[in-house]
Amino acid sequence: MKRFEYLLMFVFVLGFGGVVTQFYSTTFEVISILLILLFVSSKKMHIDQVGLKGVIIFALMSIISAVATSTSILSYAGFFIRPFLALMVLAAFSYDYPQIKERLSGVLKVVAWLAVANFFVVMLFHGYMPVLTAPTGYSVHTIGFIFNYHAETTRFGIDFIRNEGLFWEPGVLVILMNIYVYLILFEYNQRISHTFLPIFVIITTASTSGYLVLSFILMIYFLKSLQKGRHKIFVILIGAGIFAALFPIIREEVVFKTTEGIGSTNKRYFDLIAPFELAKQHPLFGIGPNVETYLHETRNMTVDLGEYTISHETGSSNLFATLFAFYGIPMALLFFYALYRQNIFKKKWLLFLIIVIGMFSEPMAFCHLYFLFIMSGFVKERVRFSSNNLQKSITCESC
Repeated sequence: MKRFEYLLMFVFVLGFGGVVTQFYSTTFEVISILLILLFVSSKKMHIDQVGLKGVIIFALMSIISAVATSTSILSYAGFFIRPFLALMVLAAFSYDYPQIKERLSGVLKVVAWLAVANFFVVMLFHGYMPVLTAPTGYSVHTIGFIFNYHAETTRFGIDFIRNEGLFWEPGVLVILMNIYVYLILFEYNQRISHTFLPIFVIITTASTSGYLVLSFILMIYFLKSLQKGRHKIFVILIGAGIFAALFPIIREEVVFKTTEGIGSTNKRYFDLIAPFELAKQHPLFGIGPNVETYLHETRNMTVDLGEYTISHETGSSNLFATLFAFYGIPMALLFFYALYRQNIFKKKWLLFLIIVIGMFSEPMAFCHLYFLFIMSGFVKERVRFSSNNLQKSITCESC
C-alpha cells in the first residue's frame, strides 16, 4: 500500500504540468481518477463534514458564476470535482498530514534526480531528440516524455537549454523544487547540504522567479538559524558563501530580462495588467473560464511599459491575475484564502508565497495537488506521530 501511495502522489505531481499531460490530457485525467478511486476504495474512510461543506461552497460558487457569465458548467468541473476527490484522498490517508508530506517529499526527490539526469541528457544528446507537437500546439524535444526540452536561452554569453525535467515549462519544475527545498529546511529541519540537489536543479531552469524565491527561502532559513544562537559564525560563513555563489546568477538573469529578454518581460507585464483590467470591469463574477472570451476582451488592449507598447493575442501565463479575470474577485479570493489555510505544511505563509509567486509565471491551478493542499485547510490533522517516529520515517524513507 505504501508503494501505491507514492504512485498516487507521483501522479499528482505529474498532473501539476507534466509533458505527458500535454499530449494525453484526457487519458491521464481518467487514469488519475481511477487511481484515486482504487486507492480510496481500499481504505476505511470518514469523510469530514466540514470538508464536505467546503466542496459544496466551491460547487455553489461555480454554479452561480456559470449562470452569471453564461458559461457552461462543465468549464468549472475542476473547481468542484477535484475538491471532492482531494477530500476523499485525505480521508483515505486518515487526515495523516505528516504521512502525506513524507510521500510528497519522496516523490519530489525522485523528480529532482530525474531533472538532474534530464539536464545532462539534453546537454549531450539534444541534437538527437525528436520533436513532438501536442494537439494544443505545444512542441517539445522529448525521449519518452521523461527527458524533455523546448526552451533555449543565453546566459554569460553561453547558449543554454533550460531544464524542465518532466514538465512542460521550467517554471513548473522550479515551483516543485522550491517546495522541496522548503520541506528539507523547514519541515524536516535537515542540514543545508541536503538542499544542494534541488538547488542545482533550480539553477539549471534559468527561472528569474525561481531564483528569487530560492534566495528568499534561504534568507529566512539563515535568519532562523542565527536566532537560535548556535554556531553563528559558521552559519554566517555558509550563508555568505551560498549567496555569493547565487548572486552572479541572479544578476545575470535580471540583466538578461531587462535587455535581450525584454520581450519576455513585457509579455509577463501584460499578462499581469490585462487580467486585472478585466477584473475591474467584471468584479463579481469575472468573464468566465473561457480562453476565447479572454482573447476577445484583450485583443485590442494595450499596456504602456516605458517606451514599449504591449499588445498580445495569446492567453495569459499569469495564473494569479487570470483567476480574478475568469472568476471574479470573490471566487478568486476564496481560492487563495483556502490555499493559504492548508494544514499539511507548518509555515503557511512561506508555502503560500512559494506557490503564489510561481503562479505569476505559470497557468497551473486546478490540479489535484493544489486541491489536496486546499482541502486540508478544511480538515485538521487527525493522526500525529511522536517526534521519534516522525524522525525515523524521515531518515528511512523521505529525504
